[in-house]
Amino acid sequence: MGATVVNTSVKTANWSKKKPADYSGKDLDNALKAYESLVDKDVSIPADLPTMPKQAVKDFENCIKEMQAAIADFQKAVAHLKQLIAALQKVSSAGEKTAGELQKLAKDKKGAEAKAYSEAATVASGIAAQASEVAKKMQ
Repeated sequence: MGATVVNTSVKTANWSKKKPADYSGKDLDNALKAYESLVDKDVSIPADLPTMPKQAVKDFENCIKEMQAAIADFQKAVAHLKQLIAALQKVSSAGEKTAGELQKLAKDKKGAEAKAYSEAATVASGIAAQASEVAKKMQ
């Protein structure tokens, strides 16, 4: 079995060699011609680019320093926010666990003591829900 070598360089000549004679589409032909007209253009870049005045360079450097300081402040704020979210998630988990434990313990109690445990479980559950809600809003 032999291999056929096909030149697929972006050139009209390579497309013309393989384009079927009865194929009437001109999209590729037109695109290749437009491309080749751009490739053949000589574009020159000035050798001496204008330089920035020294004060402009200093202002630019100061601006960069201020931006870097602002970025550092934002990074600290993000780190703090992540710590707050983690702490809220721990509060939520602990609140749910505590509420469950208090509800179990309330079943073994009588009267006012059972009511106190039940109310404490409700408060713990509410704290857990609030902590979870605030953490979700902060994410």
